[in-house]
Amino acid sequence: MSRVGSMIAPQLIFASYRIPGIMFLLLGGLFIMSAFCLLLLKETNNLALKNTINDFSLPVKQNESLKTVDESETLFSEKC
Repeated sequence: MSRVGSMIAPQLIFASYRIPGIMFLLLGGLFIMSAFCLLLLKETNNLALKNTINDFSLPVKQNESLKTVDESETLFSEKC
C-alpha cells in the first residue's frame, strides 16, 4: 500500500498545478470514505476482548457434528 501511495503522491502534486484544489477534493473524499468504513466495524463497548490466540476456539467437524478444539490441539503445535 505504501508503494502505491509513493507512486500516486507526485502525480497528485503535478495534477494540482493543472486543476487547482484537486488535492483537497481527493484527500477529503478519501477521508469521508474512510469515516463511512468505520461504521462497518463491530461495536466493542462493554465486551470482553480476547487477548491471546488461545482465547479463540475453532470449530472442528468430526462425524458430522461440531466440537471445539481443546487446548492440547492448537494451531501451532507440531506433531512428530
